[in-house]
Amino acid sequence: MKGMAKLTKVDVVIKQKVVFAKGKKVVHDLNIPALLAVVEIMRDHPQIKLGIQGRGDVVDPSGNMDFQVRLAHDRAESVCNWLVSQ
Repeated sequence: MKGMAKLTKVDVVIKQKVVFAKGKKVVHDLNIPALLAVVEIMRDHPQIKLGIQGRGDVVDPSGNMDFQVRLAHDRAESVCNWLVSQ
């Protein structure tokens, strides 16, 4: 897990994209090593505060932006909840 994420002066940088199945908000198992590295940083530096940003999927031609905005929010919330559960 070491090396999967690093703490800079202003950010915690994950060295891989956090991936989700299309249209889903569940934290994918492929993300676990990187997210565990973030947990380790959080434990080593309990004074830091993290902000988590979510992204939707590539917008399809129908342009359902409300769904994409909600999906981005739900994904960020899922990652946050996963980190807190550790």
